[in-house]
Amino acid sequence: MSAAARLSARACIGASPVRKTTHVPAHWTVRHFSQANPADHGCESVPAVLRRLAASIEALGFVEIQDVVIESELTEHGPWRSGTFDFRLPEDEH
Repeated sequence: MSAAARLSARACIGASPVRKTTHVPAHWTVRHFSQANPADHGCESVPAVLRRLAASIEALGFVEIQDVVIESELTEHGPWRSGTFDFRLPEDEH
């Protein structure tokens, strides 16, 4: 990083102080659900499992997304796609 860039970065930091949060909760709630494509023709479709997950997420309303994982299991029909969604609801706040 050049001297000018370091000075510019310091000026930005000085102009807009960052407040650090040191409070870390002892525990929190994370919910999850998993869905998969039907185990026959089309089980390999990533867009289909994403549409399934998206429809279920929309039905929940406002949620805080923690993680979305798409997985694949090899079967006699080819790869079988599934997805797991981790989330928090507003009422889970402590």
